[in-house]
Amino acid sequence: MFRKYVIGGIIILLLLCGGSKAQAFIVDLSDANGQGFFKDQATGFTWMDVDNFLGMSYTDIHTFLLGSDFHIATFVEIEQLKLAAPADPTLFDLHASIMGSSPTVNLIWGYYDEDGNPNDGGSWNFKWGSNPFNQPTDVWFTPIGSGTNQTFSNLGGWAVNTNLPRTPVIPEPHSLLLLGQGLLAFIAFNKKRAR
Repeated sequence: MFRKYVIGGIIILLLLCGGSKAQAFIVDLSDANGQGFFKDQATGFTWMDVDNFLGMSYTDIHTFLLGSDFHIATFVEIEQLKLAAPADPTLFDLHASIMGSSPTVNLIWGYYDEDGNPNDGGSWNFKWGSNPFNQPTDVWFTPIGSGTNQTFSNLGGWAVNTNLPRTPVIPEPHSLLLLGQGLLAFIAFNKKRAR
């Protein structure tokens, strides 16, 4: 009889764990001093909303961030952010509302530091919700060498704080596994005590 419960519990646990995937995501944070922020759950980094920097050049953004815990994001940091905000047309509007976006085009775009040296300029990286033909797409695109002192009224900047204490996120399948192990241990303990 006990063996039936254990086998049934294992089957239920495998069904629960097998169908779920841990998905990193982004979370909107409270605004502070008129600036918007969001958190990237893939890395635990805090980002400033892209639209905090609309109409500023790369050099302006770099100067604005001096003395703060934020810096212009590097190529590697942008690539990590893509794990939490994947290109998915169904999520573009949500991502735009969290990360900030262009007020005139269907873009989330901003300057980033392409080589890790903020003093020599950067490029821009963008995520768009529809292509120039208004077909729904959601694509991350990273041109190289876009220029540093150009300004566009709808171009912002990617600013990240990587110094905050990072709390590890327990992926969902592991949480379910721990719950299942606890339930199995509870059942086994009760069965043993009942004998």
